[in-house]
Amino acid sequence: MRNLLIRLLYWLSAWCETRAVGLDTRFQVLRQDADAAIGEAERSNLTDSVSWARVRCCETRLSRDVTGAECWQAFIAGADPTAYRFREFVTDYVKAHGWQNVEVYTEW
Repeated sequence: MRNLLIRLLYWLSAWCETRAVGLDTRFQVLRQDADAAIGEAERSNLTDSVSWARVRCCETRLSRDVTGAECWQAFIAGADPTAYRFREFVTDYVKAHGWQNVEVYTEW
């Protein structure tokens, strides 16, 4: 019984580590996609209030609602929180790159 418990704990810790590595990669990919969207937004000459010299995706998160549905969040520093067209541009860009349930937030 003890050996079975040890094997189970070993397997569980390996599974958790694999899941964590997978999530870390997804966070990085979302950040890269958001940064790529920022570059495209700059080239498209959006007129929203954005500090193009320092705008970047500074954080990504994964949350769940009460039903358990995942929602990815990208936080972008260097843009006015009211920069609606910029947020929509970045949201549409990352959705086009496979992120279905994503929200984009801007902050100075």
